[in-house]
Amino acid sequence: ARADDVRADWGVKPGQKVFLAFGYVRDGKNLDLIIQAMPRFPEAFLIVAGSLASGNEKPFSYYIELAEKQGVADRCRFDEGFVSDEMLGGYFAGTDFVLLTYSASFHSQSGVLNIAARARKPVLASAAPGPLMESVRNFSLGPAIPPDSLEAIIEGMRQLLTVPPHPRWEDYEDYASWGRNAAEILKAAHLPIASKSNAPTPR
Repeated sequence: ARADDVRADWGVKPGQKVFLAFGYVRDGKNLDLIIQAMPRFPEAFLIVAGSLASGNEKPFSYYIELAEKQGVADRCRFDEGFVSDEMLGGYFAGTDFVLLTYSASFHSQSGVLNIAARARKPVLASAAPGPLMESVRNFSLGPAIPPDSLEAIIEGMRQLLTVPPHPRWEDYEDYASWGRNAAEILKAAHLPIASKSNAPTPR
């Protein structure tokens, strides 16, 4: 299976569970807390893939050094740089869980959540109250935890590793579909929305 090949390339051992932090690397993703939680979970393997959001963010070397200090460097992989669409499939195929551990300053929806949903990978999510947290809670996509807390991250990782969630992927995808987004935009703009019954049949 392709997932097994990907995991073998990464050096993931049998029985290990892969946590993926994907996309722009910025301080507000709490990757330092994830790395600090890793010693508690000998079966956890962390992959960070993406590029720095800006020159003001902590560099990859900061996280690599932190992983060494925590004694978990052999269970962490840092792939810095742009991720092509072809590579993207491999990252999500080889992963068990996707990290969306944003800080309290994050209010919006996460594009990575939609990729995780397509790949059917449960998430660990934190953020300010808003669309991301509502989606994760409403559709049981994984633990939704308070932001910026090492204790909460430890508890969320523990839940994923011991009591895997039962996400309602199809319901989430219906909710997140283009039609839904279009309706939300119309509503926000105070424009009328055609009801289902008289809407034209999609071709």
